[in-house]
Amino acid sequence: MEITINKLITDVEKQWLSLLYHHCRQTFEGTFLPSHDHYHHYRVWHFARQVFAALDQAGRPVSALKIEQTIIAVFFHDLGLTVTLDEAHGRAGRELCREFFRKNKLTPPVGFEEILDAIEKHDEKKVMQKTVTGLKDEHNLLNILSACDDMDAFGYTGVYRYAEIYLLRGIPAGELAGRVLPNLENRYLSLSGIFSELEAFTRQHKERFSITRDFYAGLEEETDNSTCDQHRNLIIEYIREKIQARENLLVPGTEKTTHEENEKINEFLNLLRQEVSSFPYP
Repeated sequence: MEITINKLITDVEKQWLSLLYHHCRQTFEGTFLPSHDHYHHYRVWHFARQVFAALDQAGRPVSALKIEQTIIAVFFHDLGLTVTLDEAHGRAGRELCREFFRKNKLTPPVGFEEILDAIEKHDEKKVMQKTVTGLKDEHNLLNILSACDDMDAFGYTGVYRYAEIYLLRGIPAGELAGRVLPNLENRYLSLSGIFSELEAFTRQHKERFSITRDFYAGLEEETDNSTCDQHRNLIIEYIREKIQARENLLVPGTEKTTHEENEKINEFLNLLRQEVSSFPYP
């Protein structure tokens, strides 16, 4: 009997999802970082499921082992941010993953070093600037992890996530657009290069990429021209205020947000909340 991709994913999730999700949630309990917490890790896993389904439909099915390797890499890829906010947080994540398996006396799956390497290198820009040549790269674990992580940098969620992590790294608000736009473009080029033959899949995520790009392109214009509408700068300032107050804007399923002073902020917050709440969290 043919085993479907959904059955392979379900079997892996039965073994790993609850364990990894709750470990991730527990690890972030002492760290205020909504942009990269356990909800982010779950969304990345959700995107991985989409990738597996798209590849399967294209006649390039992934193995149960690759799915298992991916779910482990996904739920550790940003855990290092509880140790350091530096872009090299992947190295800390690698050690946290190794320690998790040792402490819980778990047998690492085949290819454990590949999992650890993917965790460590998922956010290294020099690695991600390499040339990709389409679907011959789509089963590479680092490519899968990085691409799925990139997908959560798109949409209204991506607008917030970029603002939060860059502000926490001390980047001035006036420099955000200049830092975000090339990074964002590189993410989409990498994604579309790896999955170049999955046109419907990449087109879907191009729409989400465009939301983030258009916001930060508009922010750049506002920064360069103080006489134009400044609503994007107001949104960034609102995000900064909420970070300082340690108020989480990415909690799914909460009530509609109302900002009394600015309708554009209201519109953004509610689109953000709607997007974040659309995922089937455990």
